[in-house]
Amino acid sequence: MTKAVSTLPFLFTYKDAVYGNGFLADVNAFGRVLARQEDDGWWFYGVTPGDLAASGASLVEAHAEFRKGFRAILFDIAEEVQSFEDFKSSVEAFFHQSNAVTLNEWDTAVEEVRRVGLDKKTDMLVRPANSKPVVEVAMKEQRDFTTADNILDEPEPALAA
Repeated sequence: MTKAVSTLPFLFTYKDAVYGNGFLADVNAFGRVLARQEDDGWWFYGVTPGDLAASGASLVEAHAEFRKGFRAILFDIAEEVQSFEDFKSSVEAFFHQSNAVTLNEWDTAVEEVRRVGLDKKTDMLVRPANSKPVVEVAMKEQRDFTTADNILDEPEPALAA
């Protein structure tokens, strides 16, 4: 990572199986997050979804905390609803709450990554920045599942360029 770039735009793909009260749902999310190096470490600020932030001592640690926070929100939603239909609409509402200020900063960061050529100098996965955020929520099975069956994990994000 070059010292000149302290704000980085990332795209993430998260795939989660979420157990609710009587259902198992697949949640596939492709979103945007802005990573910023600050005095106390790295911060990940949600763009889409916009209602989430997390920090860590390193870029990897901050992403891991953001990922955990994302999944924890899905689990919280599952706890609060009584049906798959309510879960799906609540997840979609959460995901599509974009943060306009952070989106502008994200767009600026994409241009900076392109300007300095970081996308050509990194070993990170790089995807087109104009990829649209999307969330898909599908019923997997309907059985005697409970929200106690949910588990956290930590995949890596991709640099947007």
